Amino acid sequence: MKKLLLLTFLFSTTIGFTQNLVPYKVSEDVSINIPKDFQVKKKPHNTITIAIIDDNNDVMVSKGNKKTANVPVENVEDLLTFYDNLQTGFLRGLKGKLINREIIEMDKKMFLKLNCAAVVRGKKQYFDSYLLLLNDYTYAIMFVHKLPNDTNLIIPKAKILASLKFKPGLTIHNQFNKEESNFAFKLGKLVGAFLVYGAFVAGLVYLIIRNRKRKRNAFYNNN
Repeated sequence: MKKLLLLTFLFSTTIGFTQNLVPYKVSEDVSINIPKDFQVKKKPHNTITIAIIDDNNDVMVSKGNKKTANVPVENVEDLLTFYDNLQTGFLRGLKGKLINREIIEMDKKMFLKLNCAAVVRGKKQYFDSYLLLLNDYTYAIMFVHKLPNDTNLIIPKAKILASLKFKPGLTIHNQFNKEESNFAFKLGKLVGAFLVYGAFVAGLVYLIIRNRKRKRNAFYNNN
């Protein structure tokens, strides 16, 4: 696991970014600053907030509307397995190609950071995504850009990430749960959909939990 050391770098690089950012309350647990002209789209499985940074770059914040209580995450190993399956579903829904993947730490929380590319409506798009499981809900912060190495995105991206705040007292233990049900190993848990305003529809994100299914089948076969 790599720790993302943001504070010193981020505060030093945000000086030149003048676009107005406003606080946005994602949930009772999470808030972040985003460009003030944003739109909120409520879907059956998640709520998506989309804002335009400039002509080439957008930012999207997503929160699942349903808990993932049917997916037991009791320790770091389970969380990493959850993220592995989330990555599989994310790439499948996006029909994208993975460029880079990291497990990073921000404010004592473990994030899955994905960099990938996809062709949407005939045009190649790049996605820098920060995915988080917290208190049984799945969150995503996604930066979407048209250019592979757009230097204009560096400063606004750093400033937005630096503004990410959590409810006081939340730690990595809030990324675990102790709940299991008779359907704890159910395959195909839907966790979210991603959509960028006016440019593309990224599709649905599915969890593929094959190892959970095998354990469930073994349980039924032995009883």
